[in-house]
Amino acid sequence: MKSVTKYFRNAILASTQGTIEYKNISFDTISWQEIENGLINHKVTEKIWRTKEDENRERTTKDVVIALKTIATEFSDAGYIENNIEEMTSILFLPAVISKGGILSKPDDKYPWIPREFLEPMVEPQVSIGNAETYDIFWEETTDQRNQIKSWNEYLDYAKELYEKVTKTDFIEKVLKESEIKLDGKYYIFESEQINSTGNILRLYNDLLKNKEPLLYQKMTNGNRELSRTIADKMENSKLKGHVGQMGGEYPLSASQREAVSCFQEIEEGEVLAVNGPPGTGKTTLLQSIVANMYVNAALNNDKAPIIIATSTNNQAVTNIIDSFGKISPIGISNLECRWITGVNSFAVYFPSASKTQEELKQYQYTSVRGGNFVDDIETDENRESSKELFVKKFAEYFGQEENSLIRCKQIIFNSLNELNEERIRCIEKLVQVKNIFGELSAKEYIDDLKQKLKKIDEELGKLKNKEKEIKADSERLIERRKKWRQLYNLLPWYVRLFKFLPCFKRKIYEWSFDNIKNDELNFLKRGMSIDEIEEQYYKLVEQNDIVLKQNQMKKDNLIADQKESQQHKEEIHSKLFEIKDMMSSFFSYKVSVNTENFIEKFTVEKINDELDKIRYAEFWLAVHYYEALWLIQDNPINENQRNATFKNVIDDRYHRISMLAPCMVMTTFMLPKQFLAYDGNEKTHFYYNIFMVNIPYSQ
Repeated sequence: MKSVTKYFRNAILASTQGTIEYKNISFDTISWQEIENGLINHKVTEKIWRTKEDENRERTTKDVVIALKTIATEFSDAGYIENNIEEMTSILFLPAVISKGGILSKPDDKYPWIPREFLEPMVEPQVSIGNAETYDIFWEETTDQRNQIKSWNEYLDYAKELYEKVTKTDFIEKVLKESEIKLDGKYYIFESEQINSTGNILRLYNDLLKNKEPLLYQKMTNGNRELSRTIADKMENSKLKGHVGQMGGEYPLSASQREAVSCFQEIEEGEVLAVNGPPGTGKTTLLQSIVANMYVNAALNNDKAPIIIATSTNNQAVTNIIDSFGKISPIGISNLECRWITGVNSFAVYFPSASKTQEELKQYQYTSVRGGNFVDDIETDENRESSKELFVKKFAEYFGQEENSLIRCKQIIFNSLNELNEERIRCIEKLVQVKNIFGELSAKEYIDDLKQKLKKIDEELGKLKNKEKEIKADSERLIERRKKWRQLYNLLPWYVRLFKFLPCFKRKIYEWSFDNIKNDELNFLKRGMSIDEIEEQYYKLVEQNDIVLKQNQMKKDNLIADQKESQQHKEEIHSKLFEIKDMMSSFFSYKVSVNTENFIEKFTVEKINDELDKIRYAEFWLAVHYYEALWLIQDNPINENQRNATFKNVIDDRYHRISMLAPCMVMTTFMLPKQFLAYDGNEKTHFYYNIFMVNIPYSQ
């Protein structure tokens, strides 16, 4: 929103373009002629250079500020007339750079200013010398003019023009036109303690006010509340496959780091992923993982190396990033884990402010939007030639084959990267299959559950087999007893059996039945039952046993089938696990060693995925050497005439070429806008929005 941008811009101006309290500084008076000629007298110059001279003897210039307009202090009868302002209040300041010889010049990214507290509208009414809106309009309308200032006189004229536009008073006048405030007509110079760290951001806000705001900025400033989203499952198939690169192989990612990488895969253009944590919680490692992941993805897709920016508001955090990107601990993958070209020692390149000294920067790879230093050093013929010699030597050492064609080397590396990635994906597919089977259990827990189930089935089968024996034995006993009853019955005289319906013989049979029945038979027989009735009861009991025996057999059949299925499932699980183990072992062909000791006992999907971080680490190094080969093959697209140019296409070529060798560009938030300020060739500059794929604000 433009109103928010304007608020940001005005807040910066108010904080950086205030007035100066002379009682707290050492100052001198100089003449207008000295200012106009851009040459300060020897006495004042010597005094400026004498202060704090022991701080930095290498400096050739110092920052100073010249007060061009100061309100006169009026007295009446030797008494100061109160007019709501302090004594010696300056209203127009001109930042400058002074050499040891007293020569004045325009400083980088600093411009004349009028303190905001003297521009209407005011929070607390003071002396008004103009309107803030007029001041803002002047800055907006003179952007191109301001950026084209070359000489000291042009710079001085610009300050005069600013003053006249805002105050509606000619620069030579000694009284402000509308307020009739008197000016003292003197010019003061003093050493500047200001660091213009917000100048680039101020220029950016001015540009945002004039042009369409990028999507990300719109989302950050529109005041709308973003809809909450469910945090992605870090162990979901696509997330495991999509995590392709890891900058460190010594330790796997923690659960929270992996969750953040998983969430990062889901964000789209203009979206923000916020990751918070106190010092020591692994934010730098996470940053490395995201950079490595994007870098490898680009290599797998045969794309340009991504332009990735890591930025912070303080230099300590910035240098911490650079240091961490230059200290990747090797894990012993042959000679893969080292640079195969010369002149590069880190995966980060620093874009420092102009105030940084050679001594402060000597340990870093550093450059700027205009190139120079690291960029120029690596592009020399000598460095490229030594890099080619080293590359083919290292290539032969890793791949075990001599190859002098860089194009062929690049293709072999690209093929190896793709093959390794496909093998990792196949391994993940097996892992996901197993995970879908195991649920939340480990392999050992799941297999132990299967063993316990099989043990219970064996126990149940044993019980059923015992019961079957008991039932069969009981049926045999019943059959034998039925036969015995028939034998006893046949011992009765034939006439008794034949005429059993006669009362006398009926009585005889009753007595026979009464005498032969056993106590345990009284549960299902009655005394006096006929042989037919007795046999009928025994037939029923045997029939009941047959029914129970059939039911028992059905239970046995079901358990045997379950036992067979469980045993088969157990064997399949073992087969899948050993298949994964074999896949893990096969990575050794790429000289990557993963831990498969006590595989089943220690197996969880999470632990195996942790081991796959070593494969992602190897993929990162293959991507590094792929882009090194590409960098060696391609000639520098920036010719001699474009070396210091900031045309859009030159910036694009320069940054994409840097990112082949150092995928993370590191700078403070204050320097960021300047490094993406492009010149269009028509006396105009504009910010190069959306050039980088991701911007990672970072704090310790």
